[in-house]
Amino acid sequence: MMEDTHNEEQILLDAVEKTIAAYREAPTVPNLREWNAAKAALETSRKATAELTSGMRFRNLSEVSRWLIKEGYKVQERTVRNHHKTGLFPVQPGGEFRQADIEAYAKNHLDRPGYSDLAAAGNSSKDRIQAALAEEREFRTSQLKGRLIDAAEEEARDAKLWKAVRSDIEQQAPAVITELVERIIGLDPPEELRHRITALIPELRVTYEDFIAEMFDRYAKAGGIFVD
Repeated sequence: MMEDTHNEEQILLDAVEKTIAAYREAPTVPNLREWNAAKAALETSRKATAELTSGMRFRNLSEVSRWLIKEGYKVQERTVRNHHKTGLFPVQPGGEFRQADIEAYAKNHLDRPGYSDLAAAGNSSKDRIQAALAEEREFRTSQLKGRLIDAAEEEARDAKLWKAVRSDIEQQAPAVITELVERIIGLDPPEELRHRITALIPELRVTYEDFIAEMFDRYAKAGGIFVD
């Protein structure tokens, strides 16, 4: 059946192409009429095919009623007939009723015991799942913010600590150097050597301070905390 429909449509497509080519070659009224007729035939065929594939067909209202009851709708044939009279669903030119039209009518105007409860339960379950996911996202966001805040605070504490350490080291340097010099002098070296060692104190302090600065620079470049 589907193959026959496809062949018919292809024939009509070919007819449209043939008539439009003829009209373009010779734009006369007869050729235009042939082209329009081919297009109309193709449109009619496609519409009929769409209707055939849109679902079941019911020959009368009794079939409509039986199908609705079978599908779980709470309705009587008399009610269906009254609804049809008031225009709640259409009838096709041949006197048949399309399934798509009946489904739309039933969905909007009829009760279906059990299905509404299931739908509501489904929506409620879906809402609960969405709410749970939203809550989880909020929790993870809060948790992430907490970690970021903790990291920032930890970095600030480390920077403060290392700044104090550096300050202590730099302040201790003169005392250490002075003590070393005094111990050497305590060994009672010759006067000339004593003066030479004492003169080295400023140079030793600069060397020591440069070493400390270089050490903290290496630490900062390696990913540590910068301490100015």
